[in-house]
Amino acid sequence: MENNSGGVLLSDDTGRTDYNLITGNVVRNNPFDCGITLASHALYSKAPTSLRGVDNNTVSGNDSSSNGLGEAGAGAGVGLFISGPGLETSGNVVIGNRLTGNGLPGVAMHQHTPDPTQNLGDNLIVGNYIAGNAGDDDIPTTVPTGISLLGTSAVGGTVITLNEFAREEIDIAINNAGGTVDVHFNSLKGNGTGVANLNPTSGVNATENWWGCAKGPGTPGCTSVSGSNVVSTPFLMSPATAK
Repeated sequence: MENNSGGVLLSDDTGRTDYNLITGNVVRNNPFDCGITLASHALYSKAPTSLRGVDNNTVSGNDSSSNGLGEAGAGAGVGLFISGPGLETSGNVVIGNRLTGNGLPGVAMHQHTPDPTQNLGDNLIVGNYIAGNAGDDDIPTTVPTGISLLGTSAVGGTVITLNEFAREEIDIAINNAGGTVDVHFNSLKGNGTGVANLNPTSGVNATENWWGCAKGPGTPGCTSVSGSNVVSTPFLMSPATAK
């Protein structure tokens, strides 16, 4: 899937989109959107909530690289998005993908409108290789970033685990209004910050990660923590491996 505007799109413009499997694809060089997008839209605003939702889908074993480079911030490797009352992109699994060199982070999760009836929660980001992606102006980050999450109202239940990062200046960037994100067993070995919490009302439980050296976050040779409300100890003294 190359040289299109974007790669793969799951949306609920015409009804719920649940329990799909996107696997084994090469999605590259699509300049104006994400490689793989899961997005709940408000196109049919009069549709009942029961007919909306992009839920319980699996994105597995894909190579989504060099997408969204046609203009600044055009697309992530995998994007999970909502923006409007009653919308839902939840319970999805992004697992075992290679996400490199995209115009937004390898995985970008955005909830733009502060409405508690939305649901961007309970998504699992696990076992991906994420390297050399761009920043995310919506978070905002202007440096290479691996995973980003924006919640203008609280996003709960997000788990980020067993991912490997390289060539990112921020491995994981969180701006979540009141929610807590679980970040465990990742190899946070980018070029600077392992976890950045950009919202003082959000929390990040970042225990049991490998920070690039055995002495833990912020020590020479390790990635660091920035922002408040990040719990980073205990930490791993060697990289975790999936069994």
